Amino acid sequence: MKLKKDLTLIHVFCIAAGAMISSGLFVLPGLAFAIAGPAVILSYAIAGLLMIPTMFSQAELAIAMPKSGGSYFFVERGLGRWQGAWPTSPDDDDHLGEFRSPGAEY
Repeated sequence: MKLKKDLTLIHVFCIAAGAMISSGLFVLPGLAFAIAGPAVILSYAIAGLLMIPTMFSQAELAIAMPKSGGSYFFVERGLGRWQGAWPTSPDDDDHLGEFRSPGAEY
């Protein structure tokens, strides 16, 4: 039986994305557990509790300023267009830390 070479772009993308997601979700917590032991569970719980105010802040900003742009729009609206040009935070789901041009529409 001979294998056919018919991988498309979407096939390669799915394989690469699956490898990246599985390494982040399954391998790294396992390494942390190997080093810290059961304290990893406590650290995940504490980190989750510390994220609650951040989630509420993001939700409140999204309700107060319902416009696309995410964290960039909030910073640009609150601090001015030149501060909005600085790279966004890595927690911004839409634009992972990319640089913004002042006055550009996204």
